[in-house]
Amino acid sequence: MSLILTVQPKAGAPARARSSLPEIRMPTFKLAHIREQGQNMLLFPLSGTFSQKTSHEQQSILAELEDRAHAAGLAGRAVIFWESGGRTHSLGPKPWANFLRSLSMQAVLASVNKSVSW
Repeated sequence: MSLILTVQPKAGAPARARSSLPEIRMPTFKLAHIREQGQNMLLFPLSGTFSQKTSHEQQSILAELEDRAHAAGLAGRAVIFWESGGRTHSLGPKPWANFLRSLSMQAVLASVNKSVSW
């Protein structure tokens, strides 16, 4: 994984030589942080390539997204949404299955209101 970090100098600060440190790219994920049915939900819309991951990889990604959202101060359980085969799919808490099936990717995308980076 290549990482890039770009630091912008403050306005009016003297110009400095470019650092010899490598640039760092931090992953950023958009999400919809909503409260529904008395529950805080962290809805992460991902690309259709998520369906190509193994079940173990999908669960690991779900856990990491939830951990990173919690570290950013967001409460709730994570749910991943993706489209495949013309359908919207989700991975999240089993008790929420009926509610999650009622959501389309368009509804999730329209509700995006936060992002998490690390």
